[in-house]
Amino acid sequence: MEKILLIEDESPLSNNLKILLEEEGYKVYQAANGIDGIKLAHEEIPDLIISDIMMPGLDGYQVLEIFNSDRIISGIPFIFLSAKAEMENFRAGMQLGADDYLTKPIKAPELLQAVKVRLKKHKALLAKAQKQHDKSSIPEKDSSEAVMLKVNDKIELVSKKNIICIEALGESSKVYLKNGQKIIVSKLLKLWQSVLPENEFIRIHRSTLININFIEKFEPWFQRSLKVYLKNTDMAFIVSKRYASKLKDIFSL
Repeated sequence: MEKILLIEDESPLSNNLKILLEEEGYKVYQAANGIDGIKLAHEEIPDLIISDIMMPGLDGYQVLEIFNSDRIISGIPFIFLSAKAEMENFRAGMQLGADDYLTKPIKAPELLQAVKVRLKKHKALLAKAQKQHDKSSIPEKDSSEAVMLKVNDKIELVSKKNIICIEALGESSKVYLKNGQKIIVSKLLKLWQSVLPENEFIRIHRSTLININFIEKFEPWFQRSLKVYLKNTDMAFIVSKRYASKLKDIFSL
Protein backbone atom coordinates (compact mmCIF):
# COMPACT_ATOMS: atom_id res chain seq x y z
CA MET A 1 0.00 0.00 0.00
CA GLU A 2 1.45 3.36 -1.03
CA LYS A 3 1.82 5.90 1.76
CA ILE A 4 0.96 9.59 1.51
CA LEU A 5 1.86 12.24 4.05
CA LEU A 6 -0.64 15.11 4.18
CA ILE A 7 0.62 18.33 5.81
CA GLU A 8 -2.35 20.67 6.22
CA ASP A 9 -3.32 22.93 9.14
CA GLU A 10 -7.03 23.17 8.20
CA SER A 11 -8.55 20.11 9.89
CA PRO A 12 -11.78 19.88 7.82
CA LEU A 13 -9.84 20.00 4.55
CA SER A 14 -7.20 17.58 5.82
CA ASN A 15 -9.83 15.08 6.94
CA ASN A 16 -11.73 15.32 3.65
CA LEU A 17 -8.56 14.74 1.64
CA LYS A 18 -7.64 11.81 3.88
CA ILE A 19 -11.00 10.15 3.23
CA LEU A 20 -10.71 10.79 -0.51
CA LEU A 21 -7.22 9.28 -0.72
CA GLU A 22 -8.01 6.32 1.51
CA GLU A 23 -10.99 5.46 -0.69
CA GLU A 24 -8.48 5.13 -3.53
CA GLY A 25 -6.44 2.63 -1.52
CA TYR A 26 -3.67 4.86 -0.14
CA LYS A 27 -2.42 4.86 3.46
CA VAL A 28 -2.62 8.47 4.65
CA TYR A 29 -0.71 10.11 7.51
CA GLN A 30 -1.75 13.58 8.70
CA ALA A 31 0.33 16.40 10.16
CA ALA A 32 -1.12 19.76 11.20
CA ASN A 33 2.11 21.72 10.71
CA GLY A 34 5.52 21.54 9.07
CA ILE A 35 7.48 20.43 12.14
CA ASP A 36 5.16 17.48 12.78
CA GLY A 37 5.25 16.69 9.06
CA ILE A 38 9.04 16.41 9.05
CA LYS A 39 9.01 14.17 12.12
CA LEU A 40 6.31 11.95 10.63
CA ALA A 41 8.19 11.73 7.32
CA HIS A 42 11.24 10.40 9.18
CA GLU A 43 9.14 7.79 10.96
CA GLU A 44 7.09 6.52 8.03
CA ILE A 45 9.10 7.46 4.87
CA PRO A 46 6.03 8.15 2.70
CA ASP A 47 5.88 7.57 -1.05
CA LEU A 48 4.48 11.05 -1.66
CA ILE A 49 3.94 14.28 0.27
CA ILE A 50 1.08 16.75 -0.13
CA SER A 51 1.65 20.01 1.72
CA ASP A 52 -0.14 23.29 2.18
CA ILE A 53 1.98 26.43 1.71
CA MET A 54 0.49 28.92 4.16
CA MET A 55 0.89 27.30 7.60
CA PRO A 56 1.85 28.53 11.08
CA GLY A 57 5.50 28.09 12.02
CA LEU A 58 7.23 26.61 8.99
CA ASP A 59 5.48 27.38 5.72
CA GLY A 60 5.37 24.90 2.86
CA TYR A 61 8.40 26.39 1.11
CA GLN A 62 10.52 26.02 4.26
CA VAL A 63 9.30 22.46 4.70
CA LEU A 64 10.34 21.56 1.16
CA GLU A 65 13.77 23.15 1.65
CA ILE A 66 14.30 21.02 4.77
CA PHE A 67 13.18 17.90 2.91
CA ASN A 68 15.59 18.65 0.06
CA SER A 69 18.53 18.97 2.45
CA ASP A 70 17.71 15.88 4.52
CA ARG A 71 19.63 12.77 3.47
CA ILE A 72 16.82 10.44 4.58
CA ILE A 73 13.71 12.03 3.09
CA SER A 74 14.99 13.95 0.08
CA GLY A 75 13.67 12.87 -3.29
CA ILE A 76 10.13 12.02 -2.17
CA PRO A 77 7.59 13.46 -4.68
CA PHE A 78 6.13 16.70 -3.31
CA ILE A 79 2.81 18.35 -4.23
CA PHE A 80 1.93 21.85 -3.02
CA LEU A 81 -1.59 23.00 -2.11
CA SER A 82 -2.31 26.71 -1.97
CA ALA A 83 -5.17 29.20 -2.11
CA LYS A 84 -2.86 31.50 -4.06
CA ALA A 85 -2.89 30.99 -7.80
CA GLU A 86 -0.53 33.81 -8.83
CA MET A 87 2.24 32.78 -11.22
CA GLU A 88 5.03 33.93 -8.87
CA ASN A 89 3.85 31.46 -6.21
CA PHE A 90 3.74 28.66 -8.75
CA ARG A 91 7.26 29.47 -9.91
CA ALA A 92 8.56 29.69 -6.34
CA GLY A 93 7.35 26.18 -5.62
CA MET A 94 8.75 24.74 -8.81
CA GLN A 95 12.13 26.43 -8.31
CA LEU A 96 12.41 24.70 -4.93
CA GLY A 97 11.80 21.34 -6.58
CA ALA A 98 8.08 20.73 -6.06
CA ASP A 99 6.65 18.13 -8.44
CA ASP A 100 3.19 19.67 -8.75
CA TYR A 101 1.10 22.62 -7.58
CA LEU A 102 -2.67 22.54 -6.99
CA THR A 103 -4.82 25.51 -6.01
CA LYS A 104 -7.68 25.57 -3.54
CA PRO A 105 -10.52 24.75 -3.62
CA ILE A 106 -9.17 21.31 -4.46
CA LYS A 107 -11.00 19.35 -7.13
CA ALA A 108 -10.97 15.63 -6.38
CA PRO A 109 -10.25 14.43 -9.95
CA GLU A 110 -7.31 16.84 -10.29
CA LEU A 111 -5.81 15.78 -6.97
CA LEU A 112 -6.18 12.06 -7.64
CA GLN A 113 -4.71 12.43 -11.12
CA ALA A 114 -1.74 14.42 -9.79
CA VAL A 115 -1.10 11.81 -7.10
CA LYS A 116 -1.36 8.95 -9.59
CA VAL A 117 0.99 10.61 -12.09
CA ARG A 118 3.64 11.54 -9.52
CA LEU A 119 3.67 8.10 -7.93
CA LYS A 120 3.90 6.43 -11.35
CA LYS A 121 6.82 8.64 -12.42
CA HIS A 122 8.62 8.09 -9.13
CA LYS A 123 8.21 4.32 -9.43
CA ALA A 124 9.62 4.46 -12.95
CA LEU A 125 12.65 6.44 -11.75
CA LEU A 126 13.28 3.99 -8.90
CA ALA A 127 12.95 1.01 -11.25
CA LYS A 128 15.41 2.59 -13.69
CA ALA A 129 17.86 3.34 -10.87
CA GLN A 130 17.52 -0.20 -9.57
CA LYS A 131 18.28 -1.61 -13.01
CA GLN A 132 21.33 0.61 -13.43
CA HIS A 133 22.64 -0.27 -9.99
CA ASP A 134 22.12 -3.98 -10.54
CA LYS A 135 24.38 -3.68 -13.59
CA SER A 136 27.01 -1.43 -12.02
CA SER A 137 27.18 -2.71 -8.44
CA ILE A 138 30.60 -3.89 -7.32
CA PRO A 139 30.61 -7.69 -7.38
CA GLU A 140 30.73 -9.47 -4.04
CA LYS A 141 33.46 -11.93 -3.17
CA ASP A 142 32.09 -15.42 -2.55
CA SER A 143 32.89 -15.29 1.14
CA SER A 144 30.99 -15.01 4.42
CA GLU A 145 33.70 -12.84 5.94
CA ALA A 146 34.29 -9.96 3.51
CA VAL A 147 32.89 -7.78 0.72
CA MET A 148 34.53 -5.95 -2.14
CA LEU A 149 34.44 -2.14 -1.95
CA LYS A 150 35.91 0.61 -4.09
CA VAL A 151 38.14 2.57 -1.69
CA ASN A 152 40.11 5.55 -3.05
CA ASP A 153 39.56 4.33 -6.63
CA LYS A 154 40.86 0.86 -5.76
CA ILE A 155 38.90 -2.33 -5.22
CA GLU A 156 39.64 -3.66 -1.73
CA LEU A 157 38.47 -6.62 0.31
CA VAL A 158 36.79 -5.28 3.47
CA SER A 159 35.85 -7.47 6.40
CA LYS A 160 32.15 -7.36 7.21
CA LYS A 161 33.15 -7.08 10.86
CA ASN A 162 34.64 -3.65 10.10
CA ILE A 163 31.38 -2.25 8.72
CA ILE A 164 29.68 -0.13 11.39
CA CYS A 165 26.54 0.84 9.51
CA ILE A 166 25.11 1.53 6.08
CA GLU A 167 22.76 4.35 5.14
CA ALA A 168 20.64 4.72 2.03
CA LEU A 169 21.81 7.81 0.18
CA GLY A 170 19.49 8.56 -2.69
CA GLU A 171 20.24 5.92 -5.30
CA SER A 172 23.44 4.78 -3.55
CA SER A 173 24.50 3.94 -0.01
CA LYS A 174 27.06 5.25 2.46
CA VAL A 175 29.17 2.65 4.26
CA TYR A 176 30.73 3.63 7.61
CA LEU A 177 33.91 1.67 8.37
CA LYS A 178 35.66 1.01 11.68
CA ASN A 179 38.71 3.02 10.60
CA GLY A 180 36.60 6.15 10.16
CA GLN A 181 36.23 5.97 6.40
CA LYS A 182 32.86 6.66 4.78
CA ILE A 183 32.52 5.04 1.37
CA ILE A 184 29.80 5.82 -1.18
CA VAL A 185 28.77 2.63 -2.99
CA SER A 186 26.39 2.12 -5.92
CA LYS A 187 24.29 -0.45 -4.07
CA LEU A 188 20.79 -0.21 -2.66
CA LEU A 189 20.24 -1.00 1.01
CA LYS A 190 18.12 -4.08 0.37
CA LEU A 191 20.99 -5.58 -1.64
CA TRP A 192 23.30 -5.08 1.33
CA GLN A 193 20.87 -6.97 3.54
CA SER A 194 21.10 -9.96 1.24
CA VAL A 195 24.89 -10.29 1.71
CA LEU A 196 25.36 -9.33 5.37
CA PRO A 197 24.80 -11.75 8.29
CA GLU A 198 21.30 -11.31 9.72
CA ASN A 199 22.44 -12.03 13.26
CA GLU A 200 24.81 -9.02 13.20
CA PHE A 201 23.24 -6.43 10.89
CA ILE A 202 19.75 -5.15 11.66
CA ARG A 203 17.51 -2.39 10.37
CA ILE A 204 16.88 0.58 12.64
CA HIS A 205 15.19 2.64 9.98
CA ARG A 206 13.92 2.18 6.46
CA SER A 207 17.15 3.85 5.35
CA THR A 208 19.65 2.56 7.92
CA LEU A 209 21.31 -0.79 8.66
CA ILE A 210 23.67 -1.16 11.65
CA ASN A 211 26.16 -3.68 12.99
CA ILE A 212 24.97 -4.52 16.51
CA ASN A 213 28.55 -5.19 17.63
CA PHE A 214 29.21 -1.43 17.47
CA ILE A 215 26.25 -0.35 19.60
CA GLU A 216 27.44 1.86 22.46
CA LYS A 217 24.18 3.02 24.03
CA PHE A 218 20.50 3.80 23.45
CA GLU A 219 18.48 6.87 24.43
CA PRO A 220 14.68 7.39 24.39
CA TRP A 221 13.50 9.53 21.49
CA PHE A 222 10.32 11.01 20.03
CA GLN A 223 7.09 8.96 20.37
CA ARG A 224 8.58 5.71 21.69
CA SER A 225 11.39 5.66 19.13
CA LEU A 226 15.09 5.53 20.06
CA LYS A 227 18.46 7.08 19.40
CA VAL A 228 21.39 4.71 19.09
CA TYR A 229 25.05 5.69 19.45
CA LEU A 230 27.63 3.58 17.63
CA LYS A 231 31.30 3.19 18.45
CA ASN A 232 33.81 4.86 16.11
CA THR A 233 31.22 7.38 14.87
CA ASP A 234 30.54 10.96 15.91
CA MET A 235 26.78 10.95 15.44
CA ALA A 236 23.57 9.45 16.78
CA PHE A 237 21.26 7.42 14.55
CA ILE A 238 17.48 7.49 14.83
CA VAL A 239 15.65 4.19 15.36
CA SER A 240 12.19 4.61 13.87
CA LYS A 241 9.17 3.53 15.92
CA ARG A 242 8.64 0.62 13.55
CA TYR A 243 11.98 -0.96 14.49
CA ALA A 244 12.33 0.37 18.05
CA SER A 245 10.08 -2.28 19.60
CA LYS A 246 12.18 -5.05 18.04
CA LEU A 247 15.39 -3.57 19.43
CA LYS A 248 13.81 -3.13 22.85
CA ASP A 249 13.00 -6.85 22.88
CA ILE A 250 16.46 -7.87 21.68
CA PHE A 251 18.34 -5.71 24.18
CA SER A 252 15.75 -5.81 27.01
CA LEU A 253 15.37 -2.03 27.05
